[in-house]
Amino acid sequence: MRQEAMKTVCRDILGGIDNSLGCALVDLGTGLPLALDVRRGTAYTAEALEMLAAGSVSYFQDRRGEPDAVRDIQTATEDAYHFMSLVPGRSRELFVLVTDRQRGNLGLGWLAMRGALAQVADSDGETPPDGAARDDGDVGDEHVFDMRTRGRRTIWD
Repeated sequence: MRQEAMKTVCRDILGGIDNSLGCALVDLGTGLPLALDVRRGTAYTAEALEMLAAGSVSYFQDRRGEPDAVRDIQTATEDAYHFMSLVPGRSRELFVLVTDRQRGNLGLGWLAMRGALAQVADSDGETPPDGAARDDGDVGDEHVFDMRTRGRRTIWD
């Protein structure tokens, strides 16, 4: 049931972002896509997106939940921007969005990524199988700046 719902969410995201090439929801434990879709009629394939998603998992696995752990990554090729982020409220899921670099820019790509993450996070109210609360290490917006700057010196120190 959830996998079908996520496939629909991926399809909706691709339909709503003009320069999108593909998106995937990835299980951080296995690196396998839970849902994946690519825009038809482009050179970007499902296999390419699956390899990108599997390769990006290691960036996020090592220190999940720690304050300095990786939460978002953006990479680029000559033709595409790749946006990867942990799904808010779901510590075991990674969302990947690929956009056309020729028809978009980084700012619009991150804006699209934030909207897509909200859509994925809100796609269902399912609780983890063990009934435990979700542990994603997420903090409220008011604490983000403090966490990112704690322990770091600036030119003003």
